[in-house]
Amino acid sequence: MKVFFEGTPNEVKAEMTAFLNQIPEVRVKVEPELAPVPAPAPVPAVSAAQTQQKAVKISNPQPATTLFPAAPKAAPAPAPAPAVPTAPARTYTLEDLLTAAGPLMDQGKFAELTALTAKYGVKSFNDIPADQYGNVAVDLRALGAQL
Repeated sequence: MKVFFEGTPNEVKAEMTAFLNQIPEVRVKVEPELAPVPAPAPVPAVSAAQTQQKAVKISNPQPATTLFPAAPKAAPAPAPAPAVPTAPARTYTLEDLLTAAGPLMDQGKFAELTALTAKYGVKSFNDIPADQYGNVAVDLRALGAQL
């Protein structure tokens, strides 16, 4: 919605007040009338010769201020964080996997353990290749095993 008001400041104020007071949730407190603003005094015409005569020489000029300064230069990229030393990945044995799988069997998770061995293309834990023990350990943890 667009609302336009035209007129002197006091006329616009009166129109706005009347408009806003039509809305039940809004009540406008009307201030006393604004004093009329005097018209600016006319500026006398100045010739080019008069302008040159009234020129002032500034002995210690100050640098001009820029209204729109140039964008700041991008900060240099931060140095890469130093590498954090990590412990070598733990290696697991078949015995570690069987020990972790025991409590899962006690919890009745036979189907999940069978699906786990099938995932690695074997029928029992004894047939899982040694290079897959770390992945199997992750899967056992996902089932709730303590490794």
